[in-house]
Amino acid sequence: MTLKLKNLHLPTIIKVLTYNTPFQKGRAKMRFLKLVVAQEEIVNKSRVERLNELANKDEKTGKPVIQPGGAFDLSQENLTTFNTDFQALMLEDCLIDIPDAMKPDMQLVKQMINESTVMLDNREILVMEEVMEAMNPTSAPVKAPVAKKTDGK
Repeated sequence: MTLKLKNLHLPTIIKVLTYNTPFQKGRAKMRFLKLVVAQEEIVNKSRVERLNELANKDEKTGKPVIQPGGAFDLSQENLTTFNTDFQALMLEDCLIDIPDAMKPDMQLVKQMINESTVMLDNREILVMEEVMEAMNPTSAPVKAPVAKKTDGK
């Protein structure tokens, strides 16, 4: 089973599943999160590599200049380039292979997502709706009802 998501889904999945659970659910959750976190680490590595490429370099060492507070020092042009590249990275497909031994865990993971009481903003709610649709590939996406036209009678 392969779960097809977008890279932008990963941080919200982790946020939603960050709560204490009984052992059985917790075991299923942690096995799933291990796969999600591994993918998020790949995305973060790509982000940092791109920042290293675009950052202003120290004249003596040739290393990227890091501002107080830990931010990379970027020219305005390179900041625009990075933001464009990062947006494209976050919109890339993310394929998470679920091993056969974990397939039964996925029902528990879906249940834990539904039971989560973590507060989400509107964007995060939409992200999780997309995640739930990806976890149920046979179900049709939820669509808003369309008002029927009447002839005025």
